[in-house]
Amino acid sequence: MQPTYHAHNAFKRISSMHPRHISELDLNLLKLLDALLDTRSVTLSAERLGIGQPAASRALARLRKVLDDPLLVRTPSGYELTPRAIRLKPEVVQAMHALDRVFAPPSFEAVTSTRRFRIATTDYGSMAVLNQAVPALLRSAPHASLDVVPWSESTLDDMAGGGVDLTLYADDALPAAYAWRRLFTETFVCLYRHGHPVGPLAAAGSSASRLKALGKYPRAVIAYPSGRVTQLDDLLDQWGLRDGHVALSLPYFLAAPWIIAESDLVLVAPARVATRLASIARLDSSPFPIRGKGFEYRMIWHERMHHDLAHRWLRELIRQNA
Repeated sequence: MQPTYHAHNAFKRISSMHPRHISELDLNLLKLLDALLDTRSVTLSAERLGIGQPAASRALARLRKVLDDPLLVRTPSGYELTPRAIRLKPEVVQAMHALDRVFAPPSFEAVTSTRRFRIATTDYGSMAVLNQAVPALLRSAPHASLDVVPWSESTLDDMAGGGVDLTLYADDALPAAYAWRRLFTETFVCLYRHGHPVGPLAAAGSSASRLKALGKYPRAVIAYPSGRVTQLDDLLDQWGLRDGHVALSLPYFLAAPWIIAESDLVLVAPARVATRLASIARLDSSPFPIRGKGFEYRMIWHERMHHDLAHRWLRELIRQNA
């Protein structure tokens, strides 16, 4: 039973020393060990690393203590590696390669990337920004993928947790941990069916008279998410024009053009979307009577993604194509 006792105690000694030995290591020791295993020479290892031979000898002494092995021994034919050192050689090579990968500068190649991006937005963002940005993304990164998800009350938390890369949204206040960049400033346009009696009145005259004319007709509005509630984007009501009423609320702009084209409803929509809606249905338009009424449209991201190269590439692509 005595040999078993000694083996057991030796194992306990080695195991108890391992955490302390790990704390004694540094990258310079690993680099020297790699050189020694390759050259079998303290002198040549010192020259490869650009250090003096005394420093290399001190480092070898530390390695011998940590590894509890001489590593390099003198023989009649010169210095040779110990069996432990020979077994360590492939492990050290792998460790050096791993360190190279850890400390290598980050890189991103759009043309070969298989990254799956995830953008949250409303249908306005899809029509006003992604219509141009997505084709550009697919041309530049043909192997990448894009998921577009609806903006919701959890979108900011999703960005913080990594579930969403980027958000396209208006100029609402943001928590401190979020960065943003302005894409453009949007204005509003009034849409109504071709031949609508409000057309001549909404296109000419003073701002007050045009507002009054528009306010007499029933209107359609878009309901959009704002935090935990849904708000009606009713600009005419905001200007106190309540002669007409909200006859229809819709969750999406794309649901509106054919309804507007077949009714007397008036819809106030952002100009970029209004242009597209008018192109797919028989609609007329006029600028919103109040000059300067509009909003800033942005892309938003969490600061944790700020330095990610793929994310920076995506932001620049959207900026160029917005």
